[in-house]
Amino acid sequence: LNLKGVRGLDAVLNWNGQQFEIESSLCGVGNAYNIAAAVCVVLFEGINAKDIHSGVKKLAAYSQRGILTEISGIHIYDDSYNSNPRALELALQLIADSKGYDRKVAIVGDMLELGENAVAYHEEAGRHAAKSGIEFLITAGSLTQHMADESRKHGVPEVQSTSSSAEAAELAVKTLRPGDLVLIKG
Repeated sequence: LNLKGVRGLDAVLNWNGQQFEIESSLCGVGNAYNIAAAVCVVLFEGINAKDIHSGVKKLAAYSQRGILTEISGIHIYDDSYNSNPRALELALQLIADSKGYDRKVAIVGDMLELGENAVAYHEEAGRHAAKSGIEFLITAGSLTQHMADESRKHGVPEVQSTSSSAEAAELAVKTLRPGDLVLIKG
């Protein structure tokens, strides 16, 4: 298994003594497991390796669920669809695993509907941001203020808090530069 950060994955699967190479633009270990499970099912059903390789290669993420875009030398990983603490942790790890970028940036909005532990979840996210090597964090919303505070305490070099997505977008336009890898999560 070769996880290539935001650039996808490739792997060699073994089935009854045969090896099957797969590659996908989908990212992360979770997608690797899902693909492996699907490949096992279609192998069991007798689909040939060439069709499997072609089918896996055509897999694509849904809008706002792991789309990598490049604009003026800035790579943007849009995983903005309705986050939760575990999804944010995995997205931050994906950014940490991504190589070849000058700076790693995260733009994060409030995670809603978390109940009485919402503040603690956002504080934990701040620690994850620091651990993941985020160098510039932009937060949008009152809950992510807790993430911002915690990330500062744990060594994220630059942190900016805004009250809305619109403000975060304005700040991003002013501060992002070619060579950045940007996670958008909210």
